[in-house]
Amino acid sequence: MADTRLSLNRPGYTPLHLREALNKIVHADPRTAGYYVAPLDRAHDLLLYGDNRGNTWFAAVSVLELIKAIRALPDTTSLTVGGRIHDV
Repeated sequence: MADTRLSLNRPGYTPLHLREALNKIVHADPRTAGYYVAPLDRAHDLLLYGDNRGNTWFAAVSVLELIKAIRALPDTTSLTVGGRIHDV
């Protein structure tokens, strides 16, 4: 299986797996979310803030790495039933 960790490759950041990054996107507070484009379009990052049981979190998700991780997924549809994965 392809490595689906997303990383900004910057000190102090912990790479997220694809599922974690998608969860951050879904649960981010849209009022505080932002977007960053680096000079010469070298990076496009989603800047996400949210709250988990009273603890504020921040995640920076590289859109370019997100696209790479999604493209690396197998071209199939799977369904999990009773803890087992079945191709559909």
